Amino acid sequence: MRKKRLTLLGIDTEATGLLPESQLLTLYMGVVDDNFKIIQSLDLKVKPDPVNGRTVYSHIEVEALAVNKIDLIDHDKVAITYKQAKTIVYKWLEEMYSLYGYLTPFGNMVQGDVDKIFECLISRGAWDNFCNRRVIELSGIGKTLQLMGKIPETQSLSLSKISKYFEMQVDDNLLHTAKYDVEVGAFVLKKYLDLLK
Repeated sequence: MRKKRLTLLGIDTEATGLLPESQLLTLYMGVVDDNFKIIQSLDLKVKPDPVNGRTVYSHIEVEALAVNKIDLIDHDKVAITYKQAKTIVYKWLEEMYSLYGYLTPFGNMVQGDVDKIFECLISRGAWDNFCNRRVIELSGIGKTLQLMGKIPETQSLSLSKISKYFEMQVDDNLLHTAKYDVEVGAFVLKKYLDLLK
């Protein structure tokens, strides 16, 4: 009998920059099926809780916002606060756990995404009820495949370049948006696992 694989949860976030003090702006999580297609998802635009009635953004890196195609003024109009998002994230993870069992996060540099979620939206203890803390890091698998000689050592393992290496028709206009990066990450993970068979 074929053993069921882990229930995989693709995760990507976008923030105001790369510094540890940067603030979370978007969160996308998607449960993928055996064909590595997203079957359930949560897509949130978030912002810091107001201080004295005002939303304060700090540690903003213009380059990061440009890469992620985020206009902070437009974002602020539709984003919900961290406090509002906490309940939504918890309930969604609880529902996914009830449907699919324990969830294992994956993504490119995904540990940073998970840490940002812990910092802004959900405690580690609550997360542990539904998700594995041991994440599947795409770049680590890619590096292993390079060491095995299955991917050229000169091949960049960035999500955009490795997906093109695997001949995915990538929409460059959507790259670096949280939802699309999870979709591309699922495709790359499937290709990596195929090479490991």
